[in-house]
Amino acid sequence: MPAGVPAGSALLADAETGVKLHGLTRGQLEASLREVIVGEHWPSASGASCSSLRSCLVTLVTPGFPHQPYRVRYRIAGEQINGCWMGMYAGAVDPLPYSDAGTGPLELAGCRSWLLSAN
Repeated sequence: MPAGVPAGSALLADAETGVKLHGLTRGQLEASLREVIVGEHWPSASGASCSSLRSCLVTLVTPGFPHQPYRVRYRIAGEQINGCWMGMYAGAVDPLPYSDAGTGPLELAGCRSWLLSAN
């Protein structure tokens, strides 16, 4: 285990990108992402999923087109402290409902500990 990582913590790394997340599972990343996006209002975020520890999709809906949700991808760029993550907007996956529809924030960040403190 690398120096500074508590015993028993998971060290997860992506060999291709070098992204390292300490003490965080894919499920915890997805759950904490959902907690972060719940406060987004333009456009509204209606869901999130993470296929890995390096890529997540956020489903967005604009008020004028409530029946045309669309997904945007966030690239998980790494962490600043154990159990936390930073995500960078990586582009729309689906067609936008109109040409200048909002695509959400450029950066997102969250921590697994936020889930533990919410209970």
